[in-house]
Amino acid sequence: MYINTFKRKIFLVYGITLILLLALNPYSMAMSGDQREQSSNYPSDNENKNNFLSDSFLTDKLFKLFGVTTLDPEIELALDASYIIESDSGKNLIGDDGRSIGPLHIQKQAIDDVNRILGYKAFTYSDRMSLEESCKVFKAYLDFYGQRYFKKTGKQPTTEVYVRIWNGGPNGYQSVKTKNHWQKAKEVIF
Repeated sequence: MYINTFKRKIFLVYGITLILLLALNPYSMAMSGDQREQSSNYPSDNENKNNFLSDSFLTDKLFKLFGVTTLDPEIELALDASYIIESDSGKNLIGDDGRSIGPLHIQKQAIDDVNRILGYKAFTYSDRMSLEESCKVFKAYLDFYGQRYFKKTGKQPTTEVYVRIWNGGPNGYQSVKTKNHWQKAKEVIF
């Protein structure tokens, strides 16, 4: 009985949150792209994307409430490629002489970093062995550092940027050491 009531409350809060998020971005569904281009009162799709990336309200709130992040297609491609490359699709769960663990070969520093970013201990080191929890860590990490990349460069993060950040840390997109990893990812993705 208690669980059903609790689940109903969660779904109610989730529904209200989504409605509020849509209300906060009236441009998201109010007009089609063609209509927005004809009206100077509405930002372009690129402006909307830039504003969204620079303001992580949606990502932070949804992640803290429900453990989900935005479904950025570039992050999703990077996730798929990393899963295949890092652990051979979950077959090799230990890498880097034991420092990288789980289906996405997550190191302890990444768990600590994501917990710092979120402002609370959302993940434990043992979560690295769970594919579901590893995906949440991956998305939170890349969402944060993708936004940082955008603020630094003014460019939208690409799948390459995300793969190289995941492999080489927050500034991995600049590292020569991550180029080979990106080449492997390209072969998997394309």
